[in-house]
Amino acid sequence: MKCLIIAAGKGHRLRSKGDSKPLVPLFGIPLIERVIRCALKAGADDFFVVTGYQGEGVRVFLDRLAERLGIGITPIVNEDWEKENGLSVLKARDFLSEPFLLLMADHLSEVGRAAISRWGNYPRRGWKQEQSPGRLGGCHTG
Repeated sequence: MKCLIIAAGKGHRLRSKGDSKPLVPLFGIPLIERVIRCALKAGADDFFVVTGYQGEGVRVFLDRLAERLGIGITPIVNEDWEKENGLSVLKARDFLSEPFLLLMADHLSEVGRAAISRWGNYPRRGWKQEQSPGRLGGCHTG
């Protein structure tokens, strides 16, 4: 299963803990590594990570993590990382044509296999991009 992780933001609230939000350690393990390990346990096996602020450092970390864990992690650069999170999701649309797990690099949770299995039974829908004048646009299924 493919997993998209949004790791592009600056992390104002975590600034005192480190310069790059995804790399802020929690009990010695960076937040993004915790998110990836949780997704692995839940059955994800192909990762796409959208980076932005301090992206080079995050990508270097992800390269090492991918090698250490023996998994694929594809970095996707979002130059417009200061805009809404939805733009980071749209940056990944060329890589993801089937249902995927969407996670945030700084949101920790236990994603269970049972929940993902149930989610996998929902009808599959395609991406549509909605453009609004003067707006970035949005993405919905339909």
